[in-house]
Amino acid sequence: MCLESLVGLPLILAGVALSIVFADETVRIAPSSWPLMAGVVLGTGFMVRDLVFEWRPRWRVAQVKNHGAILVQWRGR
Repeated sequence: MCLESLVGLPLILAGVALSIVFADETVRIAPSSWPLMAGVVLGTGFMVRDLVFEWRPRWRVAQVKNHGAILVQWRGR
């Protein structure tokens, strides 16, 4: 499974949950910090774009250049 998806999806869901819980609150962020935060998020995504999490035959993080062609399958025991 793609490491970006494995890490990114729970973070997106947490962000949605936090925005629902704190919908009435006002969050102030300095205008100069937006480019910095965007750069960190985009830079991290760029660095881990070729990393995949493999759980068979053993758990590991591997670098796969064309991981879009990998088919994720769930096997029953």
